[in-house]
Amino acid sequence: MFAVELGVIMVGRLCGTLGLVAFMRLCGYDAKIPVKKQIFIWYAGMIRGAIAFGLVLRIDKEYINRGVIVTTSLMLVIFTTVVFGSTVGLLQLALMPPAKSNEVEEKKEKASK
Repeated sequence: MFAVELGVIMVGRLCGTLGLVAFMRLCGYDAKIPVKKQIFIWYAGMIRGAIAFGLVLRIDKEYINRGVIVTTSLMLVIFTTVVFGSTVGLLQLALMPPAKSNEVEEKKEKASK
């Protein structure tokens, strides 16, 4: 159950991130967001939090499967916070390595011309 929900969340977030950028382009907005940055946005947005868990806690206590929903939600919040939160920096370095000082100076010179 947990793996299925995590998969649904990941695919839904990916479709939402990439889909919104594609929709903005269809509407004429020139969204110059490279695919690497879109993937980073998707990954960083995977971190679930207190709002998701708080909403689950508001489910009526008489609901039969409330315990399963609350437990699964708590597991998702903890898992995504620990795993995605601790690896988001590594993904940033892999997708967008820091520019070398020479590259930064060249960009500044090009911009000033």
